[in-house]
Amino acid sequence: MDFSRSEGGERLAARRRPLRDSAAAAKSSTDAELERILEASAAAGASSAGYVLLRLPLEVRQIFEEWLNRHYPERAARVLALVRQTRGGKLYDARFGRRQTGEGPCAELP
Repeated sequence: MDFSRSEGGERLAARRRPLRDSAAAAKSSTDAELERILEASAAAGASSAGYVLLRLPLEVRQIFEEWLNRHYPERAARVLALVRQTRGGKLYDARFGRRQTGEGPCAELP
């Protein structure tokens, strides 16, 4: 959703209702693209933003790995390595406070 075009968001902000954006990096997004989205959200009235790191619990992990290997075989090992860097070497960490944010440089927003 292009938040800068969201009339609902602008109306909420005008009424001083808390407005928060939740952003996720898409397969084609870059840091600059994510920044642009967040800047548009702020311009529309969002006062905060957050994110949820890719989560791969139980059977979702297997489905994701199969999909990744089928559609992006040249990137699969790199993507999985990056996820493992945020999860202490695993593809999923169920600990409260870590399962949505992860740890380490790749999990931190600048």
